[in-house]
Amino acid sequence: MESGELRALIRDPVTGYVIVQPPEQELWLSREKTGIGRASKREYNITSEVGPAFIEKVEARRSWQVNFDDYYDVYIWDAAPGGGAYELQQKIEEVFHAQLCLSVDS
Repeated sequence: MESGELRALIRDPVTGYVIVQPPEQELWLSREKTGIGRASKREYNITSEVGPAFIEKVEARRSWQVNFDDYYDVYIWDAAPGGGAYELQQKIEEVFHAQLCLSVDS
């Protein structure tokens, strides 16, 4: 995938095994930096990230269930902050379109 643009985590919900994930330092969904001037050189504080707590929260809030065990949970998020849902959808469509073109050409 476009690793500079998108992040993806794919896991088997039956076993909990994570098949694909970005590097640990890129699992954040939101983060903040406090201070002004020299203090702004501080590290970011991650306020939300894709991890076990996030997955538990998503599963608890999911209002539907599937009746089979052969599927994967796929989480895709934008690496750039501030974008909207439309921009994320466009990036995902571009990646899938590029993959389709590659598979047809092969």
